[in-house]
Amino acid sequence: MRGPRTSLLCGSAARAVWRIRELAPGRSFLDVGGMFHVAGDVSFWAEEAGATSVSLFDGMDPSPAFQAKHAERGSAVHYQQADLHDPEDMAIAGVHDVVWCTGVIYHSPSPFQQLLHLRELTRERLVLGTHVIPEIPGIEGGCVFYAGRSAASEAAFAHAHGFRAGGGHHAERASWDAALRGLRDRGGGSLQPLPDGCGRTAGRAARSHSAARVLA
Repeated sequence: MRGPRTSLLCGSAARAVWRIRELAPGRSFLDVGGMFHVAGDVSFWAEEAGATSVSLFDGMDPSPAFQAKHAERGSAVHYQQADLHDPEDMAIAGVHDVVWCTGVIYHSPSPFQQLLHLRELTRERLVLGTHVIPEIPGIEGGCVFYAGRSAASEAAFAHAHGFRAGGGHHAERASWDAALRGLRDRGGGSLQPLPDGCGRTAGRAARSHSAARVLA
């Protein structure tokens, strides 16, 4: 099967492909939240890189773009429509050597629960990408999770940090230090930050119905 044309990919996607080629060969691979906007690209890259099996886990219906790519490649990527909050869906998904999850947990009302579930799904390596709000000077971890800011609060926050701090429910600037320290101290294990911008793929972890849909 022909590999991805990395030279034609944007910078963050090319870095993601580089990381997948390093981790996926000879291992089982789970792509969590890889449907929205990217239509399974991470899963297909892992398959092309030589993963022994690849599953895509997401809350939305399989998109027409994903189904077209799946058919064009004669792909064996397995799709499970599921909820990262649901223990029953975790049991269906099973444990994988490598779990890739980017752009998911900041959508959740319970991000720590999702982190615990991601740990349950991971045998060897979890690649986790998300947005966090920059640190408050002098207050460690003060901005790792800070939802529900008003427009006035956001403007004041941006001014204090000397830049315009994004919009909506997350800032565009990522600060990994406190997030990684907190995950290490609360959850244990070994943590290794990726190069900036690697694998920041949008994803979702919600669904509109309770039954998990599985697409082989």
